[in-house]
Amino acid sequence: MALKEGYRFTDRDLAKYPFLREAARYLEEAGFTVKDMEAEYFKPIIDRAYSRIVEAMEKGVVSLKLDEPRLEIASFPVAVLLVRFIGDEFLARRYALAESLRARELLEREPKPLIEAIASRLGFKAEIYDGYAKLHFTDYLKYASRFHDPRWKIVNRILDHGWILLSRRELIRLISEAIQDNLFKILSRPLPGDAKPPLTFEAKIIAITGMLSDRKAKYGGWVDVGFIEDALPPCVKAMYTALKSGRHLPHIARFTLASFLLNIGLTVDDVVKLFVSVPDADERITRYQVEHIAGMRGSMTKYTSPSCSTLKTHGLCVEDEFCRGVKHPLTRYKRSVRRAIGGGGRSGEKLREA
Repeated sequence: MALKEGYRFTDRDLAKYPFLREAARYLEEAGFTVKDMEAEYFKPIIDRAYSRIVEAMEKGVVSLKLDEPRLEIASFPVAVLLVRFIGDEFLARRYALAESLRARELLEREPKPLIEAIASRLGFKAEIYDGYAKLHFTDYLKYASRFHDPRWKIVNRILDHGWILLSRRELIRLISEAIQDNLFKILSRPLPGDAKPPLTFEAKIIAITGMLSDRKAKYGGWVDVGFIEDALPPCVKAMYTALKSGRHLPHIARFTLASFLLNIGLTVDDVVKLFVSVPDADERITRYQVEHIAGMRGSMTKYTSPSCSTLKTHGLCVEDEFCRGVKHPLTRYKRSVRRAIGGGGRSGEKLREA
């Protein structure tokens, strides 16, 4: 298990950072195999995997249990498999975040060689010195660009021959972002169509799904923006209603709804609050995407919503008699607004405060 400059991970290291590929190798060498999931010896592993997920949902961070390193290491891939079988995006995001926060807290207390070794495993070019750290600017931009605090902007950083100078704690923050991203990608990877959970998973899946339903029932509520809901074109109304009921929207539908709302006068904060009021949303990512659509990032171009023909192509067009001759949802909305205002009818259905 040699790594950067001969660093070798111990069993305790792998128990603390089970996402490392050395942890998978450790389990292989120990004879761990998913084929044994229905064996009696697997029960405590599945129980610990279940508790990791429950802690992620209820506390937002996974605890550390080092009394049995092998159990702690083995429970991680089982927890990942449980989340993948459940297939809920909110759960995947929540679990990825909780594991990354645990790693972040642990890394704060680790020696320099271990931090550098984990950074290297994640593809970072990083070095730690007394009082500061260095990170290659490409790695810095990939993760620091997500943060809104001015101190993370590269113009406020010292750039030395391609290296960004930062504190050790800031480097660890970026490492935790990479851990979260990598884990979420794994958790979101669909299982084969014929994959079935082992019998020992069934009770855990039912319990976790029940907790998810309870959690989602506590969320909802909508931001009070006072737009004319009755004037929404049927395609946008369908997307809005789906979002309001907590259903998943495909990317093109999310883009359409966000760009449409921004173009009829809602602020970025209004739109972000609307999208993150459902439990499968990540506020950081949502804000970044909405700001990009609003022209506050990237090319600084404010996007309009897709045309009717584009929505038809993606199967998102919902026509009614007032759509005849209309080529864009915004045109339909303006007509409906004039009709509503002319009849004195502002919709009383407003988005409730989250």
